[in-house]
Amino acid sequence: LTNYFVGRAQHGLGRRASIGFLGTAVVRDLETPSLDGLLPDRAFVGGVDGHVFLDGKRDWVVSGGLSGSTASGSQAAVLRLQRAAQRYYQRPDAPHVSVDPAATSLSGWSGRVGLNRNSGNVTFNAGLWGISPGFESNDLGFATQTDRGGAHGQVLFRKLTPDAWTRSRKISVAKWWTFNYGSECQGDGVQVAAGAQLRNYWQLDLTLGKSWNTWDDKLTRGGPTTIRPGISSLGLVATSDARRPVWVNASAQLSNREFGGRSRQYSATLNLRPWTALTLSATPTYLRSHTIAQYLATVPDVTAAATFGSRYVFGGLDQTEVSIPLRFNLVLSPKLSLQLYTQALLSTGDYPSIRELAAPRTYAFPVYGVDVGTIDRDPDGLRYVIDPDGAGDARPFRIPVPDFNFKSLRVNAVLRWEFRPGSAAYVVWTQRRQDGKNLDDHAFGRDLGDLFSAPADDVFMVKLAWWLGK
Repeated sequence: LTNYFVGRAQHGLGRRASIGFLGTAVVRDLETPSLDGLLPDRAFVGGVDGHVFLDGKRDWVVSGGLSGSTASGSQAAVLRLQRAAQRYYQRPDAPHVSVDPAATSLSGWSGRVGLNRNSGNVTFNAGLWGISPGFESNDLGFATQTDRGGAHGQVLFRKLTPDAWTRSRKISVAKWWTFNYGSECQGDGVQVAAGAQLRNYWQLDLTLGKSWNTWDDKLTRGGPTTIRPGISSLGLVATSDARRPVWVNASAQLSNREFGGRSRQYSATLNLRPWTALTLSATPTYLRSHTIAQYLATVPDVTAAATFGSRYVFGGLDQTEVSIPLRFNLVLSPKLSLQLYTQALLSTGDYPSIRELAAPRTYAFPVYGVDVGTIDRDPDGLRYVIDPDGAGDARPFRIPVPDFNFKSLRVNAVLRWEFRPGSAAYVVWTQRRQDGKNLDDHAFGRDLGDLFSAPADDVFMVKLAWWLGK
């Protein structure tokens, strides 16, 4: 038995300010032992947010918010929260957090404050934010990380009046930092973006990014800190005149990481609007990436003294992905519309090398069978047998072969009928197909055929919304 509560209040303070409050509460009656060790029985979040315009023209504005959380339950449930992916209190070299097996509650806070200039040819945005390690809102909210704080600043220069070549143009420069609560830098980068709309209504955009090597306290999934490789990135986007019945968008996203990682993503969107009531679009996307160190497993080993008694196993990953989303929007009348969305995804990954972290605060990953130890496959081909130090004292261990060949198809169709003002009926059909065969053999045509022949899960839903007023 569980009670969920959400309350939100917001009040305007004249034309230049507002204040808001938010509260959530989850109260559970956990009588089943397996649930008692899995979920908190009490979880509360409360917060305040608001903004103030600093001038009568409402050009400059300060905005922000502050919230706090507390979650309580059994020792097992709170231990699970401490070891969760957004915290990793078990990190052996983190000076500011540690696991408390006897704890029955967890508390924290999050906050942000920002300064914006909203109008004019030069606009400005800056902010400070922080999420303490113990903040927990996921019982009735969404928080993917904690133990982070940072700052950013951005200046945008724009000119909205036409000249001989363009109708408008802009350029922005941004700088950002991220730290954990141990005062260790987790991100440090800059970004420059420029865009222009040409006289023929084509839009061109360019983005350049650069980040530098910092620390990464999450790569080992609760293990020691490593280096986070710096990234150099380039983004290009070209969009034709969107007023036309047929218009296209093409983009390329390229990035190179320190130590050899790289990514290349290309996409194109074809949009058709044969008449006002019908819109069709297709966005095929191709991704090719090479990752030096993709986390695979943590293996306890008392002989691994350099990495605090565990071996952190990674793989070099070569990934290829093709995605083909399709959209269909048809307005049959002012009261009746049909929307259809499908996405086919083919994603393959090969791990040509399996390796381990050599030492904390490095990005050194010696390869099994080449630099250290030995590696072989089980007779069934499904697992690797790894001896991390060959003839040394370490015991061999096994991990599943991580190669993948994932195929997925998603279909979502929605028929909406507004049978009276404010009241509508919806008929929804969703279908899901997926397949993971042929891990070591990738063939686009065959894999696409396997996708459409894979077993399907179908769900039909009907929703009715009735407006009670006149």
